[in-house]
Amino acid sequence: MPLAVEMPILRGFLTAGEETGWKQSVVNAAEAGPLLEALLQGDFEAVVLSPLVVALLSGDGRCSEGDDIEAYLEERVLLYLDGDQGDR
Repeated sequence: MPLAVEMPILRGFLTAGEETGWKQSVVNAAEAGPLLEALLQGDFEAVVLSPLVVALLSGDGRCSEGDDIEAYLEERVLLYLDGDQGDR
């Protein structure tokens, strides 16, 4: 993710100079644009219910009671970042 996208997310808001470029490039990105826009607007319900996050949190059914949920979610995030959407 380019620094121009990371900084506003970490900061939690867009500066006046970033807003125009953000709307032209990031928000129009097919997959992550709406998710990032909802995040910066503080619409966390939309973030959690977005198809990307739902798919990430739905898992593959391998996590059961008593398992380390943190390790499982870390694995899911790493699989997503690696582009591997298949079950492992």
